[in-house]
Amino acid sequence: MANVGGTSATLSDVLKRLYLPKVREQLNNEILVQQILNLNTEDIEGLEAVLALHYTRSKGVGARRELADLPDAGVQGYKQAKYDLSYLYGKIMVSGPAIVRTRTDAGSWIRAMRTELDRIRDDLALDFARQIYGNGDGVIATVSSAATGGTGNPDVLTLTSAEAIVKGYLYPNFVMDVGSIGTPTAKAASMVIVDVDPDLATVYIAEGTKASIANGDKVFREKSNDAQGTAEMTAGLQSLISTAPSSQTSVGGLSSVSNRFWRNIAEDASDAPDNGAISLDLLMKIFNKANAAGAKAADLTVLTTPGQVRKLFASTDFAGKINFVNTKEMKGGFSNVSFDAGQGAVSVQADRLAPWGKIFYIDTQHIEFFSPGEWDFLSRDGLTIKWVDNKDAFQSVLFKYANLGADRRNTSAVIFGLTDTTGT
Repeated sequence: MANVGGTSATLSDVLKRLYLPKVREQLNNEILVQQILNLNTEDIEGLEAVLALHYTRSKGVGARRELADLPDAGVQGYKQAKYDLSYLYGKIMVSGPAIVRTRTDAGSWIRAMRTELDRIRDDLALDFARQIYGNGDGVIATVSSAATGGTGNPDVLTLTSAEAIVKGYLYPNFVMDVGSIGTPTAKAASMVIVDVDPDLATVYIAEGTKASIANGDKVFREKSNDAQGTAEMTAGLQSLISTAPSSQTSVGGLSSVSNRFWRNIAEDASDAPDNGAISLDLLMKIFNKANAAGAKAADLTVLTTPGQVRKLFASTDFAGKINFVNTKEMKGGFSNVSFDAGQGAVSVQADRLAPWGKIFYIDTQHIEFFSPGEWDFLSRDGLTIKWVDNKDAFQSVLFKYANLGADRRNTSAVIFGLTDTTGT
């Protein structure tokens, strides 16, 4: 046999592997929307925010001839809006052996307990942002066709949009219920996603678990909703600034069907002259409506997807021109720009998590978080990390009691019906 000498193959059992430090992040954990909205920790009664609203003027005003009867006395009109708090949690558990095995750099890239605590915060922040942008029904995605699958392959669920996948709301290991808003587990309960494909708007689940899932069924986070209603935040931005405010039966306990003052501004841009396209004219028109209702330019934030901002810059309004001013840097690498509609600069902010096809005008003086405090550990016994009873394991739970609410809606607005199928 020929003498081949020393090679990589012959020396493979004595060659070392170089393990570089750090775990390289593959997920986008930057969250913007919480920086825009104010946190109200004061207007809480028990676990409910109760807000008094002034909505009518007195009728006791008028001009009269000499010695004529004076106007009849009138009174101001008041109503209440109420927002119950939702209870949000993040729980981690690590075994004793895992803690020991990962306690040094030589043994592991990470410290098991520390990394679980750090990363559950990122997961909570993303899901919290989803609820902030939601409409309160807990629906994350909608199925577009009957589930399919073949022997030896995962079952496939095709969604009406890839939005929830692109934003990271649905991901491998996500546990979901599938059904309707009234019965969230009607078609499937505690179903684990094994893979996702944003290009095809599909999620993959274990073979044989598709049951009778069909077109129109809704996807929820496991056990976050039940037949009694959503347990998530009930007043997301798409509820407070609705595309159909005239048909809402309850926002903050008030119907905007019978209370016209409790309706936000809504503009459908799908028809002529906009035909689904963003423009400076459209932005200024809706600002003027909000301003006429009482909104101040300094208090309004215009929030939309990066795709809509890109299309705005590419439009004839801005091509080859510099019309945006007052760039402002924000935490996490975000920045905003603003346009002047004649009443002062209006801030425009692009957020990858903003709902596709919509532009929100948020009056930050009248829409805010209600919460007794920020995220914290369940540690009323003084312990943030607790032993799991009868197991060699330890657990920790983060919690937040919160909801979004408005004390005035007619100064906020939404433009919908914009062409936007990717958010970019």
